[in-house]
Amino acid sequence: MVLAIFEVQRFDHLRERQMEMTIAGAEQVACTIFERLGLELAGAQLDYESFNGIHNFIITHAGTRFRIQFAEQTLLTRSMEQLAETICKIAERVLCNGTLRALQNTHRHDA
Repeated sequence: MVLAIFEVQRFDHLRERQMEMTIAGAEQVACTIFERLGLELAGAQLDYESFNGIHNFIITHAGTRFRIQFAEQTLLTRSMEQLAETICKIAERVLCNGTLRALQNTHRHDA
C-alpha cells in the first residue's frame, strides 16, 4: 500500500515536472518569436502577453495595431523554420499595411 502511494506521488511529480518543462519550452519559443519580430519590424512597438495557453503578440506600426495569436501547442509542435516563415509573413503584412496607409494618406492630400 505504501509503495502504491509512493508510485502515485512520483507519477504526479513527473507529470507536474513535464508540464513545467512544456510551459518553459513554449515561453522560450515565444521569446524567440518576440525577438525575431523586433528585428523584422525595427520601427514597431511590440508587446507580449499569454493567458490560458494563448500567446499574444501585439504590434503597433504606422498607427495600426495588430494582434497575432499562437496556441501553446503550435509553439511546441512547429519547427523553428516553420515559425521563421510565419514571422516573415507577419512582418510583410505589417509593413505592407503601413505602406498602404501612407499611400492612402498621400492620395487624400493630393485630391
